[in-house]
This record gives sequence, structure tokens and C-alpha cells, in this order.
Amino acid sequence: MKKKLPAITLFFLSPLIAELLLSSAPPVEFFNPIMFVVLTVLYGGGAILIAANGTITVNGRIEADGGYRGGYRLGTCSSCGGGGSGGAIRLVAYTITGTGTLRALGGSGCFAEGNGSDGGIRLEAFANTFNAGIA
Repeated sequence: MKKKLPAITLFFLSPLIAELLLSSAPPVEFFNPIMFVVLTVLYGGGAILIAANGTITVNGRIEADGGYRGGYRLGTCSSCGGGGSGGAIRLVAYTITGTGTLRALGGSGCFAEGNGSDGGIRLEAFANTFNAGIA
């Protein structure tokens, strides 16, 4: 848990600081637990690192997609916001295999505000037999 605490802290703290510095959201929104979670998930996709000494098998989906556009929160915005950028996925192992999907797409923007840019995916392996979708 000690290794996860800094990551969890940054996950919740970075949107708070960004919104307060940009003055795009009233500070009272952060004292509402539901709005705080909503604001947090509207940001970028973050980063995922999976490292193993042996084999990583991906038969499901690993996603680090950016958040969906902002909106008219509490009537304080005159327009919608852009989408959050996609995050990063990095797999490191001797062998990477599977038939799953890796995805780090940017979130949808609103009207002329624009979509978030796509993130990055990196596979590091001596034997890569990953035969699946990467978006």
C-alpha cells in the first residue's frame, strides 16, 4: 500500500490543483464528493506499467483512455471543454502474448473545443507473440 499511496494522492490532487489554478471550477465543487470524483475522471488517461520476469498474457482489455469532454458544470461555463488526452501503457517482460486489446485513445471534445490527443503504447519483450489490437 505504501507504494500505491503516492500514485493515488497524485491522481486526486492533480485535478484539484489544475482546476483551482485555472479558475475554471468554483472551489465549492471540490467539497462535494460526487463532483470531486466526476472532475477527477474527466482528466487524462494516466499511465499503466506492467512488468514481469516471465510472461505477460493479455486476453482482455487494458485501457488508458482520456476523459470525455467537460460540460456546463453548475452553470459556470459558457462552453463545453475539450477531451482529456490518452495515457500511456507500457508492458515489460521476457515474453508478451495474448489476443486482447491495448488502448490509449484521447477523449471526445465538445464542438470546436477539440478531442484529446491519443496516448502511447510500448511493448518491451525478447519474444513478442502479442497478436491483437492496439489502438
